[in-house]
Amino acid sequence: MNLHRKLLMAFLLLSFCPLFLLVLSSNNSLESVEELVRRETTLALDTQASKALLLRAESTADQVGSFLGSVVNDVRTLAYLPADEAHYRQFYQTHQREIWTVDPHRSDDPQGARFNVPLYVEIALIDSQGVEQLRLLNGEPASLRDVSQPQFTTYRCENYFQQSRLVGPDDVYISPLFGWHVSREQQLAGQRYEGLIRFCCPLSNEEGAFAGLVMLALDHCHLMEFTRHISSGEPPRVLEASYAEANYAFIFDPDGWILTHPKHWDIRGLDAQGRLVPAYTGGEDDGRKAYNLLVADLIHKNYPHVAREVLAGRAGIADVTNVGGAEKLMAYAPIHIDGLSLPWGGVTLGAQKASFHRAALATSSDIRQRFRRHWQQSGSVIVFSLILIVIVAQRISTGITRPLSQLIEGTRHLSHSGAARFLPTPSGQDEVAMLTEAFNTMVHQLQVRRARQSTSLLELRRSRQQILRERNFTQTVVEHIETGILTLDEQGQVTAMMGPARTILLVAPSQELPMPLSQALACCPEMAAAVIRVLQEGKEAGWSQYFECPREGRIMTLRLALLPFGVQKKSLMLSVEDLTERAQMRVRMARMERLASLGRLSAGMAHEIRNPLTGISLLLDDLHDRLLNQPTDQLLIRRALDELERLEGLVNDLLNFARVPESHKVPSSLAEALRRAVRLFEQNCRKAGVELQLELDRDVPELLLDESRLQQAFLNLLRNALEAMPDGGTLRISLSADADAACVRICDSGVGMTREQQALIFEPFYTCKEEGNGLGLSIVHNILSEHGARIEVHSEAGAGSCFELYFPFQPA
Repeated sequence: MNLHRKLLMAFLLLSFCPLFLLVLSSNNSLESVEELVRRETTLALDTQASKALLLRAESTADQVGSFLGSVVNDVRTLAYLPADEAHYRQFYQTHQREIWTVDPHRSDDPQGARFNVPLYVEIALIDSQGVEQLRLLNGEPASLRDVSQPQFTTYRCENYFQQSRLVGPDDVYISPLFGWHVSREQQLAGQRYEGLIRFCCPLSNEEGAFAGLVMLALDHCHLMEFTRHISSGEPPRVLEASYAEANYAFIFDPDGWILTHPKHWDIRGLDAQGRLVPAYTGGEDDGRKAYNLLVADLIHKNYPHVAREVLAGRAGIADVTNVGGAEKLMAYAPIHIDGLSLPWGGVTLGAQKASFHRAALATSSDIRQRFRRHWQQSGSVIVFSLILIVIVAQRISTGITRPLSQLIEGTRHLSHSGAARFLPTPSGQDEVAMLTEAFNTMVHQLQVRRARQSTSLLELRRSRQQILRERNFTQTVVEHIETGILTLDEQGQVTAMMGPARTILLVAPSQELPMPLSQALACCPEMAAAVIRVLQEGKEAGWSQYFECPREGRIMTLRLALLPFGVQKKSLMLSVEDLTERAQMRVRMARMERLASLGRLSAGMAHEIRNPLTGISLLLDDLHDRLLNQPTDQLLIRRALDELERLEGLVNDLLNFARVPESHKVPSSLAEALRRAVRLFEQNCRKAGVELQLELDRDVPELLLDESRLQQAFLNLLRNALEAMPDGGTLRISLSADADAACVRICDSGVGMTREQQALIFEPFYTCKEEGNGLGLSIVHNILSEHGARIEVHSEAGAGSCFELYFPFQPA
């Protein structure tokens, strides 16, 4: 099949296939659009209705709160009126409110009638003992009672007198709703719920003591009036909201009890004995129990949620779908009364979702009809388009086949041989001619660019190799020197940190850059403060300083230096160098020089003192023998001889410290030498109540040791550890090895040492004990120096001490 036929077939397929697919997809698309419009419309209507429901619930809650606030103001006003029947009657008659209810003379009238009904069923003045002094019931004088006894109250269980005594002088006590419970049978028989809520205002005498109270009993019908007419459908207000349609509102109190509801048997009520009717918690609903939202999760899990949200002071929307067999939304809002910090209760407004969706279904039907008409009109256009496409495809295919064949051949030659060649330009100014001319221009540019790319590629290869060599050299040098390097930007942020710097500054590799300088130098805040101060002062050029940082029980010596970095020298390079070993080496060398000088001085003084001491001792012995008849004088001479012996012992210790005996080092096991020293000390540990722990690594190779001298050093250290634990403790002795040295650790749980004491313990004649000459650790230091070893101490006051002896490996 030649190119002309292929092109013709392609045009026909590309034309017929989209039209065919358009026919198939149009129907699906129209149905999808219809479904989408219905769904989006439904969602929009749901959202709009939800907002409207929430707004109505909040508005109703505000109205209830304002109404109850006015009742609070009324009871406070009553407290200031003269306590006589005339004023109370006038108060009763002037406080009325309109109620929309069924006209008793025209019960078949769906519009009902509006009547003014007094707000308060009962008005009373009560003295400090709970005895009523004045009482109006429905505006008429009534018998007086002792309401301090709940059984004498209207509902035989009210304790509003006791509760009113507990509130402050400026507060008002609001009682729960009281009323006889109305069952389902009673409501169906025509009985209505009658109840009241008492508002009590305490009275005070001139001394501020409790003198009684005034009480208003709000008629429940006025509270019912706020929700009985609310409907979420059309019209928004009705004579009686229908529970069957699920479009009604109700009020509940802070304890979750329902106060107003189309079903009167759901309202909080009392039985004939004055006991609160229990809440419905499951099983058959026989209409003899009231409803409490906090325990109504068996009805729907969102009821307790709504109650808790309202009591927390929040409004919102809850889905209570399938409650009563209907899909339903519930808007809720808290009731706030001025002067009360917590909500008094809440208002809920429910609505069936089906009532919002009628408009969406009507819109969907209209869209379906319009799409059907549009499809009929489009069919004729599609048929005409197919015929026109066939004619145009034939002419276009013939017009571009020949020039296109030339372009294909030239492109094939370019792709196979890699060498481009120019094509003859066809006559005319159509797109095919322009395409051929563009191809020839492309061939020319490719030839020029290929020559340039060959030259650039060679240069790039040489530059890349040079950059890689420089980068590898720099990275190798920086990562393997002991000095840590950090780079800082203009804001003082750390932009780069080499491996040695992370090791010295204890910065984990996982910590990402850039980071603040204070975070990078967090191991020693003193360093961070010093560098930041230098950066702020702008004196960083050539700055360097030494710092001592405590870490893991020892002091590290670090040197920091700042240098300009970068092309414009706006960045800085901070170097960190660990000089701890050098500093410790200088301290050890200075200590050894002091000990050597002191040893030479001590040897000379010991020899000079020893000879006179010998002569004095002989003379005192002779004098002691001549004074046989004078016991008192002999006692004094014996005391002098004892002091001379102690002084001679000190001189001998000086000679032992100053003398450098000839060492007899032989290949020996450090573990065996340590074990023999411990055996000599085991009995002393048991007597002192000290637990001895021995951990020896048997794989430590032999060393050149003078066992007798080394045993003396071990015993001195063990004796010091035992004396540091007068009340017992733990003495832990271990031997381990690494690649360079063997380490002996002698650790106790005794009294420990301060940092100042640690700096002086190796000085001659310095001691922390009440007895002793202070030469023990100095002699230990000399013995270890003879073996080429070093000693380090780690201690804290009250936390024990640990002496570490490092013996470098050498040929045995």
